[in-house]
Amino acid sequence: MTWEEIVNVLSEFLMIEHWEKEEDGSYSIVIDESIEVNFIPLDKNYLVFQGCIGETLPANNSIEAKLKQLLRWNFARIEDNNDVLSIDQRLRRISIARKILISQLSLDNLMDHVESFVRNVDFWLVAAERKTVAVGLSPLLSRFRLK
Repeated sequence: MTWEEIVNVLSEFLMIEHWEKEEDGSYSIVIDESIEVNFIPLDKNYLVFQGCIGETLPANNSIEAKLKQLLRWNFARIEDNNDVLSIDQRLRRISIARKILISQLSLDNLMDHVESFVRNVDFWLVAAERKTVAVGLSPLLSRFRLK
């Protein structure tokens, strides 16, 4: 698939008539009024999905405990998800990203990637607002106390 084909397929699947293309060539959408997803071309060989969760992070270190908690949960999900949890420095928000080789995409697996990525971002949106989701993540985490 090419980047143009990907945009066309996503437009049809997500029922978007007119996307606004960003300066960097990316396209953005908000799903269910809360799940922000960016589709970003990278080096003409890769497609990056990016979703942001939570509010803008404060400039001080008061967010450290929350980030430690999210990283513990992320560790438990590594087996089932290949998405990267990080901080988008430009937006100062927690970000989830997935990098996909465009040459390996087909119509079916593109839709599978979109659906699984949106489910993962949705999980992290809920997790960011809660104090514990450990039991649902991994049987191992039920033995740990998350602070």
